[in-house]
Amino acid sequence: MLATLKVLSFDLDNTLWDTPPVLQAAEQALESWLTSHAPALARRYTAVGFAERRAGLLRERPELLHDVSAIRQHILADCAREADMPPAQAQALAETAFAVFLAARQQVQLYPEVAACLTWAQRHFRLAAITNGNACVYRAGLGQWFCTAIDPRVAGVAKPHPRIFTLLCERLAVSPAQVLHIGDDPDADVRGAMGVGMRTVWVNRAGLAWPNDLTPPEWEVRDLAQLRQCLTALAG
Repeated sequence: MLATLKVLSFDLDNTLWDTPPVLQAAEQALESWLTSHAPALARRYTAVGFAERRAGLLRERPELLHDVSAIRQHILADCAREADMPPAQAQALAETAFAVFLAARQQVQLYPEVAACLTWAQRHFRLAAITNGNACVYRAGLGQWFCTAIDPRVAGVAKPHPRIFTLLCERLAVSPAQVLHIGDDPDADVRGAMGVGMRTVWVNRAGLAWPNDLTPPEWEVRDLAQLRQCLTALAG
């Protein structure tokens, strides 16, 4: 199997780092900036109310479902308009505020074993990232390991849609069978990648049971150190 693999494709959130602390810090950075620079908007925008606003927006604009960046920008602009700002000013403020959030979103802390695994893997494969979020390996300082990265804004769809996986194959001129996709989400990562013919690894850090209604991945690992061990063993 190892001889046929050309690309290792990695999910990012909760595969390479623990995501909730990153999002919490980004929310805090955004709220702090709003409090200082746009208090009227800050009174309307809160992390607690974000989920409700998101649900309402997606009922009206379901085409935004795949684009987490657009969703947040729309909500920020809506809050600014509710604060009686003119539309152009509301939009500009929303874009500036979102830039604050997005910069903080890139401040990730890799799981302890990840850097060593990526460094080893880069010597044997091309590495790619496929994410449904808005973290960017290049902005997060991880670009030295990756030859390409794809997110829903680029693909126009989110995992598990086939297009986000086939776009990777097109970019790197490989067949799906030459790609091993590694991720933590049974549906988005494993089912999605398997659906286009990629090989799959489920990173199960929490020791969860595999969903009964889904076809199991080729491998299940507890972390990327175990992934490296499996690939090394196959190499003989």
